Amino acid sequence: MALTNFTNGISSFGIPIYGSADASYFGTQWFVDTVNGADGNNGKSPTSAFRTMGRALYHSDGTTANVGDNDTIWFVGTVREQLIAPLGVTGVSIIGMAAGGVRDDDGAKWTYPSSGAVAGQALLRCREQGWSVQNFLMTPEPTSGACVELRRAEDAVNPDASHFIARGMRFVGVDVTTTYGVQDVGGCSNVQLLDNEFYLLTTGYYCSSTAIAVPLRARVIGNRFLQNTNDIICPSSYGLFQGNRHYSTAATEKVEISGGGFNVVTGNVFPNAIADIDPAGGYDGNATDTWTGNLVSDQAAFAFGDPA
Repeated sequence: MALTNFTNGISSFGIPIYGSADASYFGTQWFVDTVNGADGNNGKSPTSAFRTMGRALYHSDGTTANVGDNDTIWFVGTVREQLIAPLGVTGVSIIGMAAGGVRDDDGAKWTYPSSGAVAGQALLRCREQGWSVQNFLMTPEPTSGACVELRRAEDAVNPDASHFIARGMRFVGVDVTTTYGVQDVGGCSNVQLLDNEFYLLTTGYYCSSTAIAVPLRARVIGNRFLQNTNDIICPSSYGLFQGNRHYSTAATEKVEISGGGFNVVTGNVFPNAIADIDPAGGYDGNATDTWTGNLVSDQAAFAFGDPA
């Protein structure tokens, strides 16, 4: 793999980006630096970065989309905004560029405004397909706020936030009253939650409405769920829940995916004894699911059996 710069001749925030020697991009690269940036800049290099994430998403009028399809936003510092992604724009990636592990201090973080926060509003509401977040920490507004909210209403305001990806993120509800990591409102398809940490949240992955559909073909793989009230509450069809680590026996719902069917739940670590891998213990599937090859607290052998 060769070390490359971005296509317009600039480098990252001092962090190497690896790819093929002839790597090309179909979208524009945008930069946000919440300490050294300015919203009067053009946002197209680290030395001319925007100061706010909102300016990266929208032009200075606050309503016209700035980002386009398949653009990438790289950021450093602490974003303190609650934003709704623009309409008509798909495939945008938002990536934290602080090196090392994802962390609160001196890292890349997105949280709610220190004053004037809107109660219950997500930090980022996605409403078009294919958006993704990667490599930063999010702490939501504490009164029913989500880190990321996926809206699917199949209308002119909230078309469809399916095909969302969160990879290598930390979703942390430190100021917890009612908080969510990733919230699905409407029932999205092909959501991917890969190698994330869900910590101190009311619910890590939460579907609060299936008005359009039961969430379909989700891939929830390699995540850690720590000290949440609930880990997963999301009716699911044809989903894959694999290689996740559920740490807390106190979590009311560890894996609650009833209401769909044909899911595969495998290779996970559950903190309960095998006799408690049932709806009363916080595990509930569908009669057509396959639950197999999971580890439990009271035996070395893999556990199998559908808790529906």
